[in-house]
Amino acid sequence: MAIPRLITKTDKESRDKKRRNLMTIFVSIILLASIAGFSLDWGGGNEEIKYNGFKFVQTEAGWKTNANGYDIQTTLLPGDVENISLQGVASLNDFGGKIYYIAKSWNMPALQELSLVINAEQFQQACLPEEGNETGCADSPLKNCDDASSSSPVIIFKDANETSAEYSNYCLVLNTDLNDSTSSIKIVDRVIFALYGIL
Repeated sequence: MAIPRLITKTDKESRDKKRRNLMTIFVSIILLASIAGFSLDWGGGNEEIKYNGFKFVQTEAGWKTNANGYDIQTTLLPGDVENISLQGVASLNDFGGKIYYIAKSWNMPALQELSLVINAEQFQQACLPEEGNETGCADSPLKNCDDASSSSPVIIFKDANETSAEYSNYCLVLNTDLNDSTSSIKIVDRVIFALYGIL
């Protein structure tokens, strides 16, 4: 049977001092590493991508860039939507005045994103003439592409299997799967990049 070693008061104080010093060094290293990580932005966030001469910075809401003097925010990058068909050429100037939109609801994320980057005086929900008797259309104006003008452009979200867009005479038709918010965001971002000359 071995006899336990007696620990003197000096030995105990020396061991406790070493533990405190090691703990202090450990906490200091953690603190310095976290400060360095924060200041150097380790761990992601604010990723930057260049596309066609434009710098896109990742934010919590998506991607932000400056185009033609305007800060714009999109969910996707141009490379994500560059293959989506867009017929006709629209400019930001084509979307002034009161814009009539025809969509399932104002709560569509794609419509909200589009409204943030088009400098319209007002967005007004409308219905297609053939939908005039449907619920929700009683108090809405009936509009289609024939009603579009420079003072009241029309944007129509049309349910379709293939995502594409068509623009003619102040009327923008966004063909997309209206039950798939990702599809709607894709077509809206494609249009935004075209309006700002990015694609």
